[in-house]
Amino acid sequence: MLYGMVLLPVFIYEMCKEEKYCIFTTRDILMGNLSILCVTISITCFTHALKHGKGGVVQAIDSLKVIVQTVLGVIITGVIPSLVQMIGMFCGLVGVFVIIF
Repeated sequence: MLYGMVLLPVFIYEMCKEEKYCIFTTRDILMGNLSILCVTISITCFTHALKHGKGGVVQAIDSLKVIVQTVLGVIITGVIPSLVQMIGMFCGLVGVFVIIF
């Protein structure tokens, strides 16, 4: 993690130094890195809760994020999931309910 924090300013400089190759703005890069940081913190917290708390419930909540992301992808992009994806989401929901109850 320290290595990534040291190299982040160098990465931002390299991405934004030449105008003709500048695909992303500094804001885009920082927002992307902040979202990665938030995901890393949430995974660390879930792992801590799994180690010290009620593991099954935490694992069930952690498993729900894939289903929520798929539903958000359907809402935002309008792409309908395939039959296999829908069966997978259904099996995931059944698994979550089995773990919780």
